[in-house]
Amino acid sequence: MIYRGMQEGIGQNNKYLFAKLAPQLATELLNKYPATDLRDDDTKYNNQTTAIAIAGDFKVKALEPQLKAFFEQGHKVGQNLRSNALRALMKIDMANASIGGEILENDSVIDFRMRIANAMGEFPGKQVNSILNDLKAIPLGLQEPVAIALCGSSEGKDILLSKVTRGEILPRTLVQPRVSEAFNQSVNKSQGEKFNALTATSSCQRGETGSYRQASRFVRGT
Repeated sequence: MIYRGMQEGIGQNNKYLFAKLAPQLATELLNKYPATDLRDDDTKYNNQTTAIAIAGDFKVKALEPQLKAFFEQGHKVGQNLRSNALRALMKIDMANASIGGEILENDSVIDFRMRIANAMGEFPGKQVNSILNDLKAIPLGLQEPVAIALCGSSEGKDILLSKVTRGEILPRTLVQPRVSEAFNQSVNKSQGEKFNALTATSSCQRGETGSYRQASRFVRGT
């Protein structure tokens, strides 16, 4: 919120100047309020959040170690800060998506894994698709955010259909409203047909058929 207010309060003529000063500001804030500062303090939290956002928006590669340090502290650092740190790292270099993959694979807190899947879904493409494709053991609570993340690209939708076919994601996940809506955006004919075939089971049809009618209409061309 503070960072957003700063951006809104800067005049058009000063935006170029802010862009030049932003990396230094983020560096100074993280030096003063590093990841190792675990105090329950609003000022500390707000400044860390601002520094993380600036580092990502301005792709300050020199701050990657400081951003990764938030994950080194584990659950001593709140889920929001770590999720935002991952977003910033992925803006700087998509190779950092591997950090999210490790969390999805190994973290013990399902809610945090869901947040990370949601964050990764904001960056659809080959890196995220590859990581999610390699994810085999997907708990029930994580299946929907992983599915939505894969729906961000055509390649990801193909991976999602394959994961359902292999039994890594339950077919009923496809008919969840948010998943169905995301999947049916720019779906091609082959994907629509596979979607309908995978969801045309008794467990999916019970009271849920309406959620995949859009794919049926696409395949019929009506």
